[in-house]
Amino acid sequence: IVRYLQTRYNGFSLEDYIEKNFKGMFKRILLYSIQTQLQRNVYSMSIGVKKMKDINGIISILTQYNGGDIKSMMSLYKPGMFEKSLEQQIIKLTSDNSILRSFLIGLLNGNRSQNISTSSTIHDLIEEDTLFLGRLLNQEQWDSMDAAKFVDIFTRCSFQYIKLLSESFQKLATISLIDAFKGSLGAKEDIGYAVNCVLLFVTDKQSFYRKLLKKGMIYGGHKYILFWRVIIDRMDMDLMEILNGYGRYEGGKSDVDKYNLTHFVKVKLCKDDENAAKLLMKICNF
Repeated sequence: IVRYLQTRYNGFSLEDYIEKNFKGMFKRILLYSIQTQLQRNVYSMSIGVKKMKDINGIISILTQYNGGDIKSMMSLYKPGMFEKSLEQQIIKLTSDNSILRSFLIGLLNGNRSQNISTSSTIHDLIEEDTLFLGRLLNQEQWDSMDAAKFVDIFTRCSFQYIKLLSESFQKLATISLIDAFKGSLGAKEDIGYAVNCVLLFVTDKQSFYRKLLKKGMIYGGHKYILFWRVIIDRMDMDLMEILNGYGRYEGGKSDVDKYNLTHFVKVKLCKDDENAAKLLMKICNF
């Protein structure tokens, strides 16, 4: 649509039109929606470090992309977007957490492989890493070599490899890798949240996005940017499946999460920006 308008009306700028004719959250959402997904990610990270001062907003983006995509995002980075480079901002926000800092810098460097190795030794590597993680999770303290290997596994290995590793771990330990890390490191902040994001994205992508939506409703961010990022990124893919999964649990279904979502849209969001709420209700078929 954007390309058609530019061709039909001799360089028509939809961005300028939106800027001049709309305001508030509704304007922000329209501008956000005409960007590419990579542009939206860069914008979300800039909001995370400049306005929210929240490392979790950066974690939830970097943990779901391979190295090539992250390098593409960084190529869109504009020097004036951050007062400091994104790496410097990450270092500042993780000054008291060296493992999380190494983890995020590793992701930012674009080291994650896109494809799993076809080497004949791949099964041996998975077995070795399975045993390593089992040992690591039973230790109260990690030495520098163990921490470095842990970071390498979760920032350099492909998502396919991590999925196979997770399956291997569960066969050996009779507990899922994501639950094992949750019990050891937690899953709400710091390195525990980062690992949880990677494992949940790999093993249950829709649950990953449902949790991000819920987090976006609770913590909001600048004009609810965390919430809207999921809505816009997934609306042409699996948004309805993500929304329909709210409240499901093993053996039944609860209406609490779904009620919270509809209440957020029809009450909280409508109070802040009625047009934005109407747009969301249309997208989500409320």
